[in-house]
Amino acid sequence: MLIKNLKKFAALGLFISLGISSTTFALSNPDSNEIKNPDKKIEDSKDRTGCKERKNKHKNFIDPATMKELGITNDDIRSARESGKTLFDIAKEKKGLSEKEVKEIIIKNRTERINKKVEEGKIPKEKADNILLKMRSNIEKWDGSLTSPRADKETCK
Repeated sequence: MLIKNLKKFAALGLFISLGISSTTFALSNPDSNEIKNPDKKIEDSKDRTGCKERKNKHKNFIDPATMKELGITNDDIRSARESGKTLFDIAKEKKGLSEKEVKEIIIKNRTERINKKVEEGKIPKEKADNILLKMRSNIEKWDGSLTSPRADKETCK
């Protein structure tokens, strides 16, 4: 009798602890905008999850090794963005590099970074090959602009 009751209490305790832990994961964190302005409803979800994130994602897409090799700084990039210059314009002013040379430097540095991830076992070789192929194609088509083409779409304005 005591053993049967003990089993029932153990099962009940397990059931309650699972129920409590599952509801903990179901809770969501409120958006920071909801905390600041609880009465104001956010109507356009693209502003929260789409364009702003994409703009920030592409904010510093040039890695430090490439910047060093091109002889540019974050301030150079920021001022070029504001004045409408391209990365090619900056590289030509700073080091006299052509568009082709800039693209080769970017491809070389990104390839080294991806190959290092393969060596560390962070990504498989097949995936790295696909990434490198797509990256090379995108950089070869790139016009040197310092803004994300996705962030400039009409839907984001």
